[in-house]
Amino acid sequence: MENVETKKKIIGLPSTIVAGIFLSFALIFAILLLTMNLQAALKELAEATQESVNNNENQAGAAIGMSFAVMFGALVLFIVYYGVVIIPFVIVNIMLIFVIKNLKHADVKAIRIINFVYLGLIIAINVICIIKFVLFITNVG
Repeated sequence: MENVETKKKIIGLPSTIVAGIFLSFALIFAILLLTMNLQAALKELAEATQESVNNNENQAGAAIGMSFAVMFGALVLFIVYYGVVIIPFVIVNIMLIFVIKNLKHADVKAIRIINFVYLGLIIAINVICIIKFVLFITNVG
């Protein structure tokens, strides 16, 4: 019989890899969130609507249809913008459980260092999400 080498199982490695993948998605959303401005998007929608209504002043039906289109467009904007705030917030708070678990149970120092970096990313993404949520609610950003 051949000697079969058994590989040492590194505690916390799989969950660190999974947490890294999910945190990268949340980081992409957070970077996208930094470039988004709900007030400017609504202002652009209102200006485009005003130009369209001015072009079709004599057609009341077109103005009513345009009003419904603008309301639907504003609703879609709110859903997308608030979704981009909520998605990374939920992802990083779920990943926080795995990162804290790995900080407690990981034996390898490299995994602990990676999890401390992940913890810093989680805090940064949470702060970005909370600030942008407050800015969206107050109509500042």
